[in-house]
Parts: sequence; structure tokens; C-alpha cells
Amino acid sequence: MTLRTNRKPNVLIVPWLMAMLLISASLFTGCGSRKSPPVELVVIPADKQVIALPDGNYQVTPAWLQERYAYEAWITGELERCRQERKEAQ
Repeated sequence: MTLRTNRKPNVLIVPWLMAMLLISASLFTGCGSRKSPPVELVVIPADKQVIALPDGNYQVTPAWLQERYAYEAWITGELERCRQERKEAQ
């Protein structure tokens, strides 16, 4: 028993698939051959450590705390600067 349908064969699917395959291959090849920027290696000096304690808490060194406070102060300053720029723009 054969089924008869009024559905027309989709003749555009094969060319569409071939086009997508070629586009994908060219994009992957182009992005893969591009040189990526060098990765910066971050070295944490021994005086800036976070030490895991046996009870599950952490202990930090004074140098780590100073660096963290300086970073948080910088972030707060940047946030204030952005807020002021936004107020001036309005």
C-alpha cells in the first residue's frame, strides 16, 4: 500500500545544506588559524596567600588584605566616576 500525498519534494534543502556546510567550514578554518593574543601569566607571590585552615575557614596574609582593599577602593572610585558621568550626560 503506497501513500499518496500532495506534498512537493523540497529541492532547495540539499543546496541549502551544502551552503551552510561551506560557510561553517570557512568560519571554523578562519577563526582557528587566527593568532590569539598572548595569555598573561599571573603569579601570586608568597606574601599574598589565601590559606585554607583545617576547620574549613580561610586565613589571608596582610599583604593580600592590603591589595584587596586597594582594589575595592579603586572599584568604588570607578563606580562613582561612572555615576557622575551618567548624571552629567542626563
